[in-house]
Amino acid sequence: MWRTGAVVAALGMAVGCGGGEEVLDGYLFDVTGLAVIDDCNDPTVPYQETFEYRLSFDEANVVLSIGADDFATGRIAGCAITYDTAVWNAERASGDVKWQLSGEAVYRQGGDTCNLPAGMDWEGTETFSVVASEDPSIPVGCQYVLDTTGVYLGPAGAGSE
Repeated sequence: MWRTGAVVAALGMAVGCGGGEEVLDGYLFDVTGLAVIDDCNDPTVPYQETFEYRLSFDEANVVLSIGADDFATGRIAGCAITYDTAVWNAERASGDVKWQLSGEAVYRQGGDTCNLPAGMDWEGTETFSVVASEDPSIPVGCQYVLDTTGVYLGPAGAGSE
């Protein structure tokens, strides 16, 4: 059976744990995802988890990472960010499932611009879409959607020893 947490856990396993003493560049956001739609299950499986996203910019291009591990690439335009992962494979007893995450958000690095509520620096959605499935209980095209909200933590490496 398709499980919400399994999709997000697969993302976590795919990007690994990071680690080491490496000082990383970029900007950190504490982002919480809350399940709002799960048309792969009925009813939506309750899910909420917080990740520390690190954004590294090269002009209008952005790389999103968790720890030292990149997981998505995208584009920025003003206060908007859009991003996608590669297609991930989840091996299952009843057949492999391939999925992809696409996200979009309004974000800011401190201050009070970008039309976000006070105290919030990230507001968006992430959609996990099944792009191929050998598992008969998981149809191609089903989606799992998270609302994402977060706060800016500052430059990566700030306060690191």
